[in-house]
Amino acid sequence: MIDFNDLNEVHVLNHKFLEIVYDTRGGTGSQIRNTAILTVEGNKINVAMLTNSFGKAFGGDIDGSLYLVKFNITGNDQSNFKLIANVYDRNKSISSPQKNYIRNKKVTLNYDSSRNIFFTTYKNITQSFTINDPKTEQSNKQQISGLLPIIALGPKHYYYIKGQWYGTGYDDNLFKDYYR
Repeated sequence: MIDFNDLNEVHVLNHKFLEIVYDTRGGTGSQIRNTAILTVEGNKINVAMLTNSFGKAFGGDIDGSLYLVKFNITGNDQSNFKLIANVYDRNKSISSPQKNYIRNKKVTLNYDSSRNIFFTTYKNITQSFTINDPKTEQSNKQQISGLLPIIALGPKHYYYIKGQWYGTGYDDNLFKDYYR
């Protein structure tokens, strides 16, 4: 995992999946946490889902902006697994109260048993992205085409490309978040 700072929680979900919640580098005035859900298929550990699951901003005129996702798995085999994401998103600003909000939503992620991943939808992509690899500190422009599984729970989306999860960033940048 990239930007791993500290292990926060570990849970076994539905006797088949391992949920790992870990802190990442957030920056001044913020805390960030990610969740990875792992599964084992054919003696190989697979990242079935990876997403930002906690964000808190504080300081200045911000008073308690919070983003929180809790996960639960339903179903008892690959044909009917569902990952339920309960998303709480709150923005509270002292100087701009018109931008304050509280949003609660429940998102169901489906399970792709051929790839062993959870996803919210498929998206047809034909676009050029700058792929950033923090391990090698290299970036290169790549044309990505195809019907891709994505995870969309909040402002950041994750694309499943060639067996790896990539998080969206500024402009048309994708960031590789883990290594095998």
